[in-house]
Amino acid sequence: MPQYRRRYSRLGAEVRPRPEGVGSATSLLVGDAVASVHHSAARGFEVDFLPVESRVADARRIAAAYLHPWDLAALVDEVALVVSELVTNAVRYGGGLPVGLRVHVPDGALRVEVRDGSPVPARMRLVDEEAESGRGLCLVAALAREWGVSPDGRTTWCALDIPPPSGRLS
Repeated sequence: MPQYRRRYSRLGAEVRPRPEGVGSATSLLVGDAVASVHHSAARGFEVDFLPVESRVADARRIAAAYLHPWDLAALVDEVALVVSELVTNAVRYGGGLPVGLRVHVPDGALRVEVRDGSPVPARMRLVDEEAESGRGLCLVAALAREWGVSPDGRTTWCALDIPPPSGRLS
């Protein structure tokens, strides 16, 4: 727990231990909102927070903070962009219900999943050159190996390839 306490204090978050269960859990006080972060034994975490646009930056910071100890710092920029786009969509179109962010590493890929309260699935749309928004899922699709939406429409996810370790002898 101390390594998480230091990491989140740099993010302006307060960490409070919660009862142990499957994996472990931590409550974060980020700004004026409490988020619950669940850590798994494997490389992964899940956090839930209120659907407020200011939480998008918090979600980015939390995701980036986990990538370094997982030796995935090479993915920080891509993950920050994908988390920003998916969380922003969930905040804007999720019907005002809490937003969930899950980042984990199954099967050699980094998977980012964002859950919201809307059963309407996210979809890419065509936008003209003058539009100020509407390109988020196009950016996600360009960066990710694959992306999709859960059958119930409430979770949008993407998988990013994990780059091979650099500077190590084979």
